[in-house]
Amino acid sequence: MNKLDKPQTIKTTVWSEFSNLYVEQLGKAIRRKFFVDCGIEGDFTRLGGKSELIIRFLANDDQATDILEYITRIWQFVEAPELVSQ
Repeated sequence: MNKLDKPQTIKTTVWSEFSNLYVEQLGKAIRRKFFVDCGIEGDFTRLGGKSELIIRFLANDDQATDILEYITRIWQFVEAPELVSQ
């Protein structure tokens, strides 16, 4: 952890059927690419429809922006991811 790191949050929406897949694979991809541990939360109890996905991690603002750009470019979401705390 860098002294300039702070809590960051990215919010997005995914199809509920794929929520568990996103949690498993997206977390691993972020760790592998950016060496950042992250927690992913969401409402995974719904069958069908959309679920909000919240990605929380510690990073500086530049790295958080890089993570947002990476996941937006590589992954498909129902709604575009937003960096909501920076």
